[in-house]
Amino acid sequence: MMQRIGLALVSVGLGLILGVMALMAIDGMHPGRVAPVLAAWLAGGAGLAIIAGLRLLERGREPMEF
Repeated sequence: MMQRIGLALVSVGLGLILGVMALMAIDGMHPGRVAPVLAAWLAGGAGLAIIAGLRLLERGREPMEF
C-alpha cells in the first residue's frame, strides 16, 4: 500500500513540474500573466511530493531473501 501512495506522490510531483514548465512557457509568450512566486511555490511543492514519494517507495520495499 505504501508503494502505491509513493508512486502516486512521485507521479503528482512530476505532473506539477510539467505543469510549472508549461505555465512558464505560456507566461514567456504573454509576460505578466503569472506571478513568479506561484511558479516557485508549485515547483517547491512538486519537489516535496517527489521526495515524499521516493521515501515511501523505499520504506515500503520488502527486503529480498536469498
